[in-house]
Amino acid sequence: MFARFIAFVSRAVTPKKPKSTILGGYASHSAAQLVLWIALGLLLLVLACALLWLLMLVITQQFNIGFPH
Repeated sequence: MFARFIAFVSRAVTPKKPKSTILGGYASHSAAQLVLWIALGLLLLVLACALLWLLMLVITQQFNIGFPH
């Protein structure tokens, strides 16, 4: 099931005729690389959210802003 989904996504991303453009570069990427890039993107998103949360925590502690409970 998951392998079929990966194959479908890689087919959708890969252009029919490889060209010398930026999109043509996707033809050389395998499904495993695609999954790796998606995982890396999700990891970066989680890290960015954690950093933003930490920044908000520091700001609220610094200026003693209490959120109403």
